[in-house]
Amino acid sequence: MIGVREVAFTTDLVYIQMVKLSANLLYQAKMIDDDQLLRKTAKPGDICILLIPVATELRALRQQQAVLQAQYGGRIYEDIHLTCQRFTPPGEGTLADVVQYLTENFSCLPAFPLFADALAQFYSSFWQTYVLRWQVQETPKWRAFRTAVETTLKAIDCPPHYTPEQRTTCSALEMNGEVTLNTDASLTLPCHLFTAKQIIFSQIKAPNAFEILGQVELSTDREAK
Repeated sequence: MIGVREVAFTTDLVYIQMVKLSANLLYQAKMIDDDQLLRKTAKPGDICILLIPVATELRALRQQQAVLQAQYGGRIYEDIHLTCQRFTPPGEGTLADVVQYLTENFSCLPAFPLFADALAQFYSSFWQTYVLRWQVQETPKWRAFRTAVETTLKAIDCPPHYTPEQRTTCSALEMNGEVTLNTDASLTLPCHLFTAKQIIFSQIKAPNAFEILGQVELSTDREAK
């Protein structure tokens, strides 16, 4: 017959094992691609709505990437962009009609500045590499833009894949593995990334294969300061 103390001891062991398991799962989750944790998995045919910097702002971004590379190693990510949303085209209508509708609606939105307030790292199953990214700061102008994009997509029966509460990231470096992030005085956060003035519509054709469907200029007449 098992005594009370033995039962208590066994219960404690089970609890300790559960705590260890939970901690291990949390550690693994930290390194899992955020697409698997928070986003609907991307597949061929899906369309990404990208924000890209204009050429005049790339120099400052390259300098920031060089600072990060000097500290953490890795390779500079050449095609800097921010995926603000992704969706699956509707079954009815043509793809050209969808892009035209989005272009007409998005062209009325004001250009606005984007800032980073942290660094994030994880293994991207889509890109099949570790990445070090800037985490986009949640500002009123950024939230207003995302809300406008989500509302426009829902109006044509294209549910957004990314949830409103989800943090957005922008790739800075491709990494060989996990690194220890630390405070670097030469990279002050929050920092300005770029001013969102251009939207690109990019359709996923296959892993690492995309087709540009169109682009639209945000309104600089109503640029958000």
